[in-house]
Amino acid sequence: MLLALPDIFRGVGINPLTPGNTSLLLWLIMGYMVATAVLVVGFGRLGDMYGRVKMYNAGFAIFTVFSVLLAVTWMQSTLAVMWTIVMRILQCAGGPC
Repeated sequence: MLLALPDIFRGVGINPLTPGNTSLLLWLIMGYMVATAVLVVGFGRLGDMYGRVKMYNAGFAIFTVFSVLLAVTWMQSTLAVMWTIVMRILQCAGGPC
């Protein structure tokens, strides 16, 4: 993700270092880690209840669906970055499974 950030922001036409866009840059970098920290314990419990293989397969499916949706960004400017942030956080829902 860190290597792709310059291309992502160049593609949507935003300078992430301007004062109004710094929060977008931080959420794009840290949103996945924050969501992982919140979800990992709960998904661990669900894995104990329903089985680790079922949770792994569900997580793989969730991660794949939101990875495809993350690649399909047709918007420009701030909306495109918001879409990317939301898709990264939802993608994370499949990561800790």
